[in-house]
This record gives sequence, C-alpha cells and structure tokens, in this order.
Amino acid sequence: VNLDIQKDILQTMINMIGTKKQIKRNKKSKVVLPKYSALKPCQKGISISSKSLTSLYQYINNEIGLPYILTSRLSQDCLENCLSRIRYIGWSHSYPNAIDGFLILVISGSEKIVV
Repeated sequence: VNLDIQKDILQTMINMIGTKKQIKRNKKSKVVLPKYSALKPCQKGISISSKSLTSLYQYINNEIGLPYILTSRLSQDCLENCLSRIRYIGWSHSYPNAIDGFLILVISGSEKIVV
C-alpha cells in the first residue's frame, strides 16, 4: 500500500474529527450550532492517537530506519493485565495506590505478576 495515501487518509481523519462539533437544539427543536463546542472524549482520543502515530512513524522511520509500524503492538493490554494481577493479589481487590501496589509486588514476589 502506498505510504503517501495512508498519510493522506490519516491527516484527513485528523482534520475531519477536529471540525465535527456537537449539534444542539433549542426549545423549538431547531438545530443550533454553538459558537464554542468542545470535542467529545472519543474524538480527542482518536485525534491524539492519530497525531501520535504520525509523529512516531516519522521518528522511527528517520532515526531507526524502520519502514512500517505494527499498530496492533501499540496497545496497553500488557500493562492493564499487570495492573489487574496486582489488584487480584491485593488484600482488598480494589484499586491500590502506588504504595499498596509496590507492597504487593514486594510481598507476593514478582513471579506471580509476570504475564
């Protein structure tokens, strides 16, 4: 697949998400576009992820020389699995703070945490 086409598609998506605004209705059910409208959290997330991916590709391509990125490897699943195991091993099975997490790692031994 042509790299320039992929870059254009990604940039078009970033631009499109930035221009989408919330539509509101007044008391008479007429559509009113507000002067200032914040983006929804999912729009912000997609925009930030897309911009980060573009910057990451430029860095990896220029500095390291890799021609592509496996985006499926850019998830936080491993970190989330580790944190869920820390919560599971913990005494209260709740959301431990940093000190509780550290104590769980030290007391239980790290071999139980390894994914």
